[in-house]
Amino acid sequence: MPVTLPRRADSALFAALLIAGLIATFVLKPPLYSDAHALGMHTIALLVPYVAALVYAVATVLRNRFDRTRLGLAIVLFVLLVLPFADLFTSPIVHFEADDSYRYTLYARNMLSEATLWGSDGLLYGRRDFVDQPGYRYYAGEWRFFVENTGALVRPTGSLPNDLAAALAAAAARLPHYLGYAPGQKLTTLAVALFFAPLGSALVLHAIVRARRSQRALFAVIAAVTIAPTLVFGSGSFPRFEYVNLSVILLSFAVIGSREGPRDNAHL
Repeated sequence: MPVTLPRRADSALFAALLIAGLIATFVLKPPLYSDAHALGMHTIALLVPYVAALVYAVATVLRNRFDRTRLGLAIVLFVLLVLPFADLFTSPIVHFEADDSYRYTLYARNMLSEATLWGSDGLLYGRRDFVDQPGYRYYAGEWRFFVENTGALVRPTGSLPNDLAAALAAAAARLPHYLGYAPGQKLTTLAVALFFAPLGSALVLHAIVRARRSQRALFAVIAAVTIAPTLVFGSGSFPRFEYVNLSVILLSFAVIGSREGPRDNAHL
């Protein structure tokens, strides 16, 4: 990835995003002082650094000028827009009990007070059970998921044709998720999905079609094995799984392509 100095347009964009970000932070930051909860409309100011840095990076990508220099500038922009929040760095954060962050904070406090590495959902109820060391509960959940088929969209019947037909029907019903649509979802949720799902899916197809012949099959397999399980076995929190899957696929394409050199990965 060649290194070049920023051109005038890049510098102007950087300056515009920095100024706009500082103004937005000044306007949106005050509610953070009156509400310490980790989530809510009052935290929207915390998105400003991320959005500004992402806009800068995407703009340079679209102009085919993204390199180490622009990556560094995107990081600098992010850091500069985070600095106005420095006076809040040591402020306490209150987590909602329904959020994972609340449970993990409870674990951390238990580890410090008891000098242990033990953690459990049981701490929520005053019981020392349901042990879930880091990663354990996810492994146990996956084991139950595939062995007991808990929550699966397709349950094997012993008839291969029927099972394949059920799997195809389940997959077909969920494919619209990757276009940004899922029945029964709120308009705000659909708006978030439409923001990335159609473009992400189009980029995946574009990368597969434009890939060199030796990589095309590999790219198609990566996309299939990433998406297929959630189409057949189920997923939750639309559009979270769709976002993660598309991100994993595109990042995998980029990593594989980067190992082939700039000429070979131009399709990415």
